[in-house]
Amino acid sequence: MGALLQDLRHGLRMLAKNPGFAAVAVITLALGIGANTAIFTLVDAIMLKSLPVANPKQLYRLGDNDNCCVMIGTQNGGSFVLYSYQLYEHLRDHSPEFTHLAAFTPFLADLSVRRSGASGPAEPYQGELVSGNYFETFGLGAFAGRVFTSKDDTAGAPPVAVMSYHTWQEHFGLDPAVIGGAFTINQVAYTVVGIAPPGFFGDTLRSDPPDFWVPLSTEPAVLGRLPSLLHSPKLEWLYVIGRLKNNAGVLQAQSHLTIELQQWLWSTGYAEATPEQRNDKTLVERYRQEIGQQHIHLTPAGSGVDKMQTDYAAGLRLLMTVAGLVLLIACANIANLFLARHRGARHARCPTRRRHQRDFRPQVLSQ
Repeated sequence: MGALLQDLRHGLRMLAKNPGFAAVAVITLALGIGANTAIFTLVDAIMLKSLPVANPKQLYRLGDNDNCCVMIGTQNGGSFVLYSYQLYEHLRDHSPEFTHLAAFTPFLADLSVRRSGASGPAEPYQGELVSGNYFETFGLGAFAGRVFTSKDDTAGAPPVAVMSYHTWQEHFGLDPAVIGGAFTINQVAYTVVGIAPPGFFGDTLRSDPPDFWVPLSTEPAVLGRLPSLLHSPKLEWLYVIGRLKNNAGVLQAQSHLTIELQQWLWSTGYAEATPEQRNDKTLVERYRQEIGQQHIHLTPAGSGVDKMQTDYAAGLRLLMTVAGLVLLIACANIANLFLARHRGARHARCPTRRRHQRDFRPQVLSQ
């Protein structure tokens, strides 16, 4: 420590002797380090941080692209990422490699919310439709009250909702009466059964996280569209995330899911075909080849659905490269300044060089 303090004092004295040089060096380093710090902060927030959930490394998403929001048939050359509710149920019930498989919408729904007994008009909020095991899959409990159970996501169950902690704090002042309170959401009476943990903003990095989570079973009332997405086996509109068991391999689970997907597509497509279509061997063979190309690719989902990561990963990597080059150039410039300063100092201290310069100075001879 004594040697370190001595070196620091020496360095400060040298900088004080040359304030102009010191200012240029500090500003150059500040620009390089500041640019790298700012870019790394952005990269860390978007690409490196994990969701605030239990064991995020066990989470895998069923899909490898960001298709949205409602599709029919094959997807991106056969790589599935959107699922109908009926297909999700089939995969959930036939995937022993996962402890849980949860489904949720890739979009947020516009909600018109009014608290029962409030005198003002309904207010706009954002909501996400999720399966009953959504919070259980992430290993999350409620901050207050309770989260959904599978029973909440069944036909005929009383409509319930979970409110985000941020919404509870900002719009309801942490009022404990909200828990168990009655709310009218899109003209339907709901009960807010719990508050999500602080810091949990959902499964996707968004600039506008959901204010409420509601069960998928309430989709017809929430979205109010015809035909209902929930009851349309051909409409693919759900993302799926699963928690892989410790003893299960990713490739094994991926292969099994692909087989289940292909069997589902074949059984449902063949059941809907007319007798003429079933007897058309060319058509059947073409359909068989098309189904054979459909597959499910598992991608790590510890940081959530990587929509922003997918959209901005290439740009962020380029920014990191540019910021690194800026810091490298800044260090090289400072090194050159030190070399030039050191050479100038040696040149000024060399008496022999000064004498030689005087000896070889051109002289004018007198006549």
